[in-house]
Amino acid sequence: MHPNSKLNKMWPVYQKLEEKFKMLYMPERDITLESLLLYKGRLGWRHESRSRYVWSIIYIGKGTLFDDKFKDKPMSSQVAMTLMKPLLDKGYCLITDNFYTSLELAEWLISHSSDTYGTLRRTRRRIPKELETKKLKRGEVAAFRKGKVMVLRWKEKKEVTLLSNVHTN
Repeated sequence: MHPNSKLNKMWPVYQKLEEKFKMLYMPERDITLESLLLYKGRLGWRHESRSRYVWSIIYIGKGTLFDDKFKDKPMSSQVAMTLMKPLLDKGYCLITDNFYTSLELAEWLISHSSDTYGTLRRTRRRIPKELETKKLKRGEVAAFRKGKVMVLRWKEKKEVTLLSNVHTN
């Protein structure tokens, strides 16, 4: 039984399918975490997975089932950590957008022999002050490293901030 009554009828089928899929298929090294939203318009981007395999969580708002181990974390970290839990310590690389990317998530993944990189919101907690304050001119780069994690900021037309333990500045 699922705590949300809307999913009760289909929950046993979903659990059986999820169990079978995870037993029969192991994803490639790079895992992309994307948010899929209900949208009826046209999009200017496409999903770039070669396998087209989807490893997912059914998100239903407050009733979404995340691993209890992560309940003290922000919702974006709960999603990433719950999805990655079965893939930890196997050398996977999680690629995220700025909704999911955080220093806390990166350090957690690194501690479990997993890599990560992705764009980063400069307003996230624990981002080095040196990267927040200085205005960059076109073509300029600012980088900061803490242990295995590098945070890089550069400006072409717009400023972009990247967090990575895979790349160098």
